[in-house]
Amino acid sequence: MAAGGRDGGVFISYRREDGGYPAGWLFDRLAARFGGGRVFKDVDSVEPGDDFTASIADAVGSCTVLLAVIGRSWLTVADADGRRRLDDPTDWVRMEIETALARGIRVIPVLVDGASMPRPEQLPPAMAGLTRRQAVELSHAHFSADIARLVHVVDVAVGGGTAERPTPRLTALREPQVPAAPIVRFQDDDVGFLAWLRDNPHGYFLNTERSLRGAYLVLHRSDCRHFTGSPLNWTKEYIKLCAPDRASLEEWAATGSGDLKHCRTCLR
Repeated sequence: MAAGGRDGGVFISYRREDGGYPAGWLFDRLAARFGGGRVFKDVDSVEPGDDFTASIADAVGSCTVLLAVIGRSWLTVADADGRRRLDDPTDWVRMEIETALARGIRVIPVLVDGASMPRPEQLPPAMAGLTRRQAVELSHAHFSADIARLVHVVDVAVGGGTAERPTPRLTALREPQVPAAPIVRFQDDDVGFLAWLRDNPHGYFLNTERSLRGAYLVLHRSDCRHFTGSPLNWTKEYIKLCAPDRASLEEWAATGSGDLKHCRTCLR
């Protein structure tokens, strides 16, 4: 189980229906920065055979920071019977946040898709303390800068309070270039990137920022759910290198273009 610890564990709390794409992107970035063993992303990080309730409780209780990803329907998501999930004491998101607040763990609300902070009266009493925590907003217009600021806040929290920004590892990194077919590069071209995904449902792509950041280069499958419905993850802030086969992209990355990571969602 990929749980954290008081030496720097990070727990990402989210609802699949409400914040699945941003949570997946956060996991990729944080795992690249701190290592996958220090980042826990809800049920995605529970290993087969683990006790689900115990795994979640242990991970939340031992983390340093909990990121509560809040989308526009976070407050109102209902179960199969039409009951609001937050009103259920056994709701996982409620349990995660209540546990973190009760244990004095730093909780950072992360507002996505234009969501607003809930009011105290909209939450169960044990969750009301969430409304007093300073939130971080991830906006479409400034997503890259917002995510970098959030990672820095987490870095300070898990790194013992240092205010120094980490120095990016740039030794072997160069501006991403497409070496040869069959790799195709997409930048400022959402239409082209989405068309390529549709035409290559069994292909692969590398996601990297435009700035020179050796710590962020992630391999995904064409059908990765973090990229099938959210413009936050397309080409406005990023570069996509696409190929019908995985080996071409891994070979390209191995030439010194960056520290390659594999998506924990689609390439587990």
